[in-house]
Amino acid sequence: MPKLCERSRVKDLINVARADTIYDRLLDGLIDQAGEQVEGMTGRQFTKLERVEYHQSYEQSPYDPMPQYIWLEAFPIDLAETFSIVWAPANDHDVNGVALTNTAGQAPSYVIPNNGENTNSGAGGLVIVRGPLPAASLVLLPNLGQTFLGYAPQGFRVTYTGGYDFIDDTPSIPPDPMDDIEALAVPIALRQIVAQKIADDFLFSIRTERPKQTLYYPPGPRQSIMNTPTGLLLPWTPEQQQLLRPFRSKATI
Repeated sequence: MPKLCERSRVKDLINVARADTIYDRLLDGLIDQAGEQVEGMTGRQFTKLERVEYHQSYEQSPYDPMPQYIWLEAFPIDLAETFSIVWAPANDHDVNGVALTNTAGQAPSYVIPNNGENTNSGAGGLVIVRGPLPAASLVLLPNLGQTFLGYAPQGFRVTYTGGYDFIDDTPSIPPDPMDDIEALAVPIALRQIVAQKIADDFLFSIRTERPKQTLYYPPGPRQSIMNTPTGLLLPWTPEQQQLLRPFRSKATI
């Protein structure tokens, strides 16, 4: 599961000392749960992994080729790792594909306009394939009980490494202002949104005894929910979801 904020960041918001471990198990579960929810709401994957994706292409005419737009599930793309695009009939990616390459001095076969988060100048996760693609073959295609002459479906197999590394949550004690700079990759704005959501729900649970069947209060002046299930996050409000909008895959908008 993606870890989109540091445990220490949540502790700062709920006024728990970073060295205090009583809530660590619970907070780790909430961070995992929040990361899974954010992936669902943004339509993308955040964990950095090597991936293989298959994408359908538009119908290609050999006389009027169009750029092809591929929206990858995980970004940013680590271009230091393997990145390849293979074009082939949609049912034959792994057998007779044609690899697309960028060669110095020639027009690029594909471009990545913005290898990062969404900005006004470009969307993250977008690859534009400019070709040239092999000429599409005219074939007989069945449709609603009839057969007509058309271009066979084509597609792309994209192999790449995309997403963010997990955050190293080993902050200095006392806090070191360099921790945020040294932690890997996830934008600070996104970390803060997720941490604030977890902190709000954590404090709400403490204040309202919600839900009674899962909260556990041991003897003594200090309340603890460290041994409870992790399903304590409230539904994200429209306002909270709006904060996530800049991090959505443009393919889902």
